[in-house]
Amino acid sequence: MALSASSRSARGLAAVCCLALAACGKDSRTAPTPTPPESVRVAQTVVIIHGVGNQKAGYSEPLQALLKLRIPDAAFSEVLWSDLGTFLMRTAPEANPELRRAEAEWEQEMAQEERRLEMMRSPHLDTERARQEHQAARGYVGPILQYEFLSRAERLRIQGRLRDAIERAARNSDRIAVVAHSLGSVIAFDVLHGWEQDGAPLRADLFCTFGSPLNKSIFRGHNGRPVVAPPSVSSWINVYSPSDMIASGLGPGYVGVTDRRIETSVLPLTAHSSYWTHPEVIGLFATAGLAMGNAPPSYGPAVLRAFSSRDLPRLNPAGR
Repeated sequence: MALSASSRSARGLAAVCCLALAACGKDSRTAPTPTPPESVRVAQTVVIIHGVGNQKAGYSEPLQALLKLRIPDAAFSEVLWSDLGTFLMRTAPEANPELRRAEAEWEQEMAQEERRLEMMRSPHLDTERARQEHQAARGYVGPILQYEFLSRAERLRIQGRLRDAIERAARNSDRIAVVAHSLGSVIAFDVLHGWEQDGAPLRADLFCTFGSPLNKSIFRGHNGRPVVAPPSVSSWINVYSPSDMIASGLGPGYVGVTDRRIETSVLPLTAHSSYWTHPEVIGLFATAGLAMGNAPPSYGPAVLRAFSSRDLPRLNPAGR
């Protein structure tokens, strides 16, 4: 697909921002929690997968450290697939009308959101930075959409990283939570459903998505993708920020998901990257993790704003 000068510029800026997103919130003083050896049985394992970007090992350390404060018995498994991300940076053929339509539709949504922010005229909004972040966010559209137009073998190769991690966790964990950001949520949804490959769907007691583009029309139901929660997932929570131009609520398009709207930032790219350490997001996921373990939750003010006790039965329907 031929790219305009502005699209090429946006992709270039997005490539730089990928490095910033990978390092966002990282604290070098915090060591990651290693995956326990398979001979050690643990109460619960949290499997984490990233979205597009040049992530490095340890990208989820801040999230792990914050969750560990609330769920001390949790082990963590970090999935890294960015070395396979070159698939997503390929230029699609000009003759692919479906991809062109999807990209144009998403670009139109972003332009509308940019105009909305321009009309806010808030003294607290750095309009120049907002403009730069809008431009950079546009650069993510192509790589995210490209996942849908990879060959089945290429998608399964990426999915295999997460599938292996979940299968390892299943062998030595009583409970499993899968936490997925951005395009990682699409990958995780496909893996948990197992709709592209033979075999039973993978089990997860809790599925947490944040910054997810799953409700974009190109992903919703495309090529036979299901539009219901994975059958072996007990509970699915999705967090989105209204200023995140990549994500949205999933409830309108999917059955079995609980949406939570949390304003992480008014800046679009910052909104997309700030979930990892945002106190309300951490509180929500930690409380859901405690419910998964049937432990008495500790509700702080931030948690109460994002999540109420009436949701616990839905998050823990089997009383696990």
